[in-house]
Amino acid sequence: MFSFLVVLGVVKFDPETGKQFKTKTPTLSYTQYFAESLIKEAEVDNKIVAIHAAMGGGTGLNYFQRKFPERCFDVGIAEQHAVTFAAGLAAEGLKPFCAIYSSFLQRGYDQVIEPYGKLFQPNKLS
Repeated sequence: MFSFLVVLGVVKFDPETGKQFKTKTPTLSYTQYFAESLIKEAEVDNKIVAIHAAMGGGTGLNYFQRKFPERCFDVGIAEQHAVTFAAGLAAEGLKPFCAIYSSFLQRGYDQVIEPYGKLFQPNKLS
């Protein structure tokens, strides 16, 4: 009856200790591919900047920040500010990549519609 929980992401673990058994995969995660691709693009385009809302590890932008500390912005738990900040940077000619978990983007949804959407700025939400 509860087997669906495993499908939703619960990894195998030792019930007595709680230690997780993480398996190795032959491929990178989506997060790693995203981070590596963005870093490669940013190496050839100094206008690319990255923005995250206190989720550097979860979005992969912690790797970007190590490589380009002056071009990565952590706005804290303020997704709405991240979106508006991205629109402002784009208005000034930069190419912002704003990485926000979809479950947290609800906080910035109004900004997606207003400054981001209505100004038609060339920034990327991921």
